[in-house]
Amino acid sequence: PPLRMMLVIDATDTVPISNIVNALRNELAPRLQVLDEVALVTFGQQIFTYTEFYYTDKNRLINDHLSNLKTSSGDNRVYDAILRGVIDLPLDSNLRQVVLVITDSGRRDEEQTTIDRIIEEANEKNVQVFNIGYYTRDKPDHEELTTIANETEGYVWIYANEQNTRASIEAAMNEYLEALVEALDSEILLTVDMHGQEPDANGRGLFD
Repeated sequence: PPLRMMLVIDATDTVPISNIVNALRNELAPRLQVLDEVALVTFGQQIFTYTEFYYTDKNRLINDHLSNLKTSSGDNRVYDAILRGVIDLPLDSNLRQVVLVITDSGRRDEEQTTIDRIIEEANEKNVQVFNIGYYTRDKPDHEELTTIANETEGYVWIYANEQNTRASIEAAMNEYLEALVEALDSEILLTVDMHGQEPDANGRGLFD
């Protein structure tokens, strides 16, 4: 079935933004299903929600809102932006909803939302969070991004090569975005009908 995806894109000044956009254009946009919907949040020291509606034309979203995106100096608000991405998804139990975070930023001295708040909000809305992190002059928080992904039934990829270039970061993004779509397409929904079953003494039901 179609899904709704919120892209949360890091636009701090350590980000090779043109390379990230190339990877999104070449590896994500063509692989999503025609009816999949995508919206966008970007962040640096501020958080911007660029799209108030969801694009099924993924290339149009990239061309309209990412092709000329400028990075900005200052601190980052990565965790506040992830929370914004989750909150901005509408409450819709009939549609699979995903937040995809692409960042090189870690938590700084400025107070931000906790990962527990992000996980709680995502679980209440059945939102999966997938995180892609990469090293530049900055470094993402591997442990926190992993916890968010694990606790929301998402996944995490981290490009931790400190001897990186813009080209090597783009190559890693290409690989991870391909893996992301494979992960989205490879999940199995398993429904177990326990109708008529009686629990044992420990409250468990046995079934084949």
